Amino acid sequence: MTKNDSSQDNLVEITPPSTFAYRKPSDDHKGQKEIVVLCKSPTMRGSVHVIRKGGGEHLHSHRTVDGFWMVISGRVRFYGDNNELFGEFGPMQGIMLPRNNRYRFECESEEDAEIIQVLHFESDSGFQRDNHEEPKWDRHNLKWFDGST
Repeated sequence: MTKNDSSQDNLVEITPPSTFAYRKPSDDHKGQKEIVVLCKSPTMRGSVHVIRKGGGEHLHSHRTVDGFWMVISGRVRFYGDNNELFGEFGPMQGIMLPRNNRYRFECESEEDAEIIQVLHFESDSGFQRDNHEEPKWDRHNLKWFDGST
């Protein structure tokens, strides 16, 4: 963080800008799900989720996070409670999930799905996640990558 004088001569803390570049993880890293974190701040995170056929996320919610999801390749289905279909999305389509909405998603295409995720965190509350069912895949196979430059 750097300090900057505002017009009222008060010191304001400013987080410097960050740059990123997305590169899909190579096939030798294949798990059912991979996440490339592009950028983050105390109240926001941008990433790309790579979901392999049959992969996805189990039913969960976030008490302090609003989430924006946009598919850039493949097809993904998002569901709510009782398998209510929120929608099936292809490239340049997506969904915004305000905090406390229960949801899950899965790759519905033969090819890998790549999804942009932008999360906004409640200030000073951080990332709070509640799981509402057991994961359907081994979370130890989840791989994280750094997309910052």
